[in-house]
Amino acid sequence: MSDVIVGVALVRPRPGVFVDSIAHILVLATPSAVTLVGLGYTASAPGAKKEVTFFLTGLSVPTDGVSFTTIRGTPSGRIFLTSSPDPLTPGGIGGDGALHELVYQAQEGWFAKRCTLHNITGGGIAKSVVPAFLRSLSALPQAEWIVSFQLDTERGLVYTLLRNSTIEMFQLPSSSPGKFDGVPTKVAKTGDLSRQAAMLLPNNPMLKTGSAFRLVALEVVPVAEGGANNKIALVAVTTTGVRLYFSHQRRGYYYGASMGSAAALELAHVRPPPAPQSQHGQGSQQLQVQGQGQQQQQGQQGQHIPFNAIMHAQHAPGGLFFAANNLTPDLDVLLVCAPDVAASSPSSSSAVVATGQGHQSASSSSSGRPFTELAGTVEIPGRTWDLAEVTPRRAALLNELATQPTHPRREWVVLTNMGASVVVRQRPVDTLLDVLEGVSMSGGGGQGEIGVFFERCVDTF
Repeated sequence: MSDVIVGVALVRPRPGVFVDSIAHILVLATPSAVTLVGLGYTASAPGAKKEVTFFLTGLSVPTDGVSFTTIRGTPSGRIFLTSSPDPLTPGGIGGDGALHELVYQAQEGWFAKRCTLHNITGGGIAKSVVPAFLRSLSALPQAEWIVSFQLDTERGLVYTLLRNSTIEMFQLPSSSPGKFDGVPTKVAKTGDLSRQAAMLLPNNPMLKTGSAFRLVALEVVPVAEGGANNKIALVAVTTTGVRLYFSHQRRGYYYGASMGSAAALELAHVRPPPAPQSQHGQGSQQLQVQGQGQQQQQGQQGQHIPFNAIMHAQHAPGGLFFAANNLTPDLDVLLVCAPDVAASSPSSSSAVVATGQGHQSASSSSSGRPFTELAGTVEIPGRTWDLAEVTPRRAALLNELATQPTHPRREWVVLTNMGASVVVRQRPVDTLLDVLEGVSMSGGGGQGEIGVFFERCVDTF
């Protein structure tokens, strides 16, 4: 390729389009075209080592200068794309603020090419054939441009985040159970989220209002974790780390929408970020960061950091939360939050969660006990581009004490313009190992730390 690659994704292929040797499709986006490259992982001979093989599919579609930076695929092989609002290369025209779908097929038909781009939100398929120099006449207002989107492949939904911090929800009709192959249809749109969030979390300095209110990330909550009848299905994050939880149930009465036909998107809960702790006991569950040839514990100066420039965030299964806050042009600070199950246990009397500015809020679980969180910070060199969990996700999240003999530690990769850092979730057995190594290095001293560890583990588990 002669052009700069501005977007890339590894997706599943549509059944029946490629040869069986192609297990994945590498989608490469440049300012001039989107190209599909086949990937296979097979052995050249029986008993030989498997190798990655590239296949030229011949499928490519011009973009007329639009830089598609976000590309996501479904298990059934559908590919959705959005563009960057600003030009990424000299002479580029920037994005168009719309959600597109890349449609491809095995054979070219009378009225259908093998590979085409369909504009879903900015005028439909008809606008996809309009010349680029005429598109500005019918362009979307910039306040309604899409800045990011997420696919909910379990429920057959697409969530789009607009520049004005509005969320739109599209449904993918299904021709058979689990096969979402219909044309996306908009079924819900949020109202004034700033006002709604202020009603659920009043007088909290971490929750900005009016024009200062801005959403920067969306995260889909799996069905297994979201509860019955889609009690919680989506989490949105603001620039200050406040999390907004959305439900598919309408307020005031039960709305009997099945998982594949949700038609409501209601704000159900608002949670401020906890204040990063300066110190943690040896029994607490911590996170470590590895990268740039270094390994360090989470930062100790988190309480002095103004979390108001968060640009990337992720809500992970198990109640874990990560938010990358830009501190300087060459340094980001990663806010990491985890449930404090010890404080939420029946033996604990704690009933509050500290927010970033000295205020406190409580959140009760279904059993009536308050939900609290622990938080810390990790310094990440450079500007964060993306973060993702690399540990295979488990079907059910059980007690960590029960799963640690059979499951590896959970790890996340934070990609920046200076490299990649790996953030590791400390399990109880990992913390115990650190305690024992510390006692051994101190010549047998520090026996009290072992007692503190087991005392906290009894309270927690």
